[in-house]
Formats: sequence, C-alpha cells, structure tokens
Amino acid sequence: MAEAQRRYFPDEGCFATAALFTDLHRQIAVVSRISMRKYRLFNRAATAALLGIATFAVPVAGLIVAALR
Repeated sequence: MAEAQRRYFPDEGCFATAALFTDLHRQIAVVSRISMRKYRLFNRAATAALLGIATFAVPVAGLIVAALR
C-alpha cells in the first residue's frame, strides 16, 4: 500500500505524478486496442449474420414468387 501511495499520490500542491500519467497512457493504449479488435469482430459477425439471412431469404422469396404466378 505504501508503494502505491508513493507512486500515485502526488506531493502537496501537485495534481498528479508522472507515474500515474504513464500508467494511464498505457491503459488507454491497451483499452483502445481491445476496443478496435471488438469492433472488427462485431463487424465480421454482423456481415456473417446478414449473409446467413440472405442465404435463406432468397430461396424463400423465389418460392413465394413462383407460388403467386
């Protein structure tokens, strides 16, 4: 606990320590990489879902049109 206090709590009159800013910078970089990976995977999954729906919808639509003729 004393180590964390020394590292992250600034001296009197200071806003933050350099170590705190360094750790925040690293966390932001890691979280942004994770977010971009999730975004890419979501887009791929959404595309696959739409292709799956279209795969089943086109033949059904063809059957409906053929039945109406």
